[in-house]
Amino acid sequence: MPAVEMLCLANSWKHGGRCVAGILDDGSWIRPVSAAGDGGLEASACRLDSGRAVDALDVVEIALAEPSPLPHQPENWTVADETWKLVGKQYLPYVRERLERRLYDEPSILGSVGPSVAWRYAQNRDHSLALIKARRPRFRRGRDPTQFRVEFDYRGNTYDLPITFELLPTLGRSLSDWYLTVSLGEPYGSACYKLVAGAIPVP
Repeated sequence: MPAVEMLCLANSWKHGGRCVAGILDDGSWIRPVSAAGDGGLEASACRLDSGRAVDALDVVEIALAEPSPLPHQPENWTVADETWKLVGKQYLPYVRERLERRLYDEPSILGSVGPSVAWRYAQNRDHSLALIKARRPRFRRGRDPTQFRVEFDYRGNTYDLPITFELLPTLGRSLSDWYLTVSLGEPYGSACYKLVAGAIPVP
């Protein structure tokens, strides 16, 4: 079973489980998943050997079982039943250049300028994850007061997407820029919706 070192950029909730994503040394994305159901990980599955949950900017060693690409999520790999090992905690100044090289560079985010991608276009994409550098985004509550969202501009279009991670930034217009990890979610109706699964402030 191959083992990889991943720089974690997202750890968010997914239908009662966890959705984790990050980048490898070569800059490619990986989304570790379970073999059951929709691929969501049990919280215990993505807990580190140090005892805590994996967090953004952790470098972790993960044993993989096999590639498990889906039509709308080609980056998926099923993880082996082994504890994730913490290699080290990175700090933004040391990985900033690496993140800048990995910034998304397409006219629209994940294939559309709206909050979702029609299922017929979401299938057979070559990526379902994007790292966006958002200038002073606005964090707010949604219509459902238990849901939080983030508004930001990208290439002349405004995006308003739900947040699926727990450690929420201060609500309102941020004074900082942020790296946002945008993920294409599971099919819902005739579309896949975009989610912000991770956020890192840029000093």
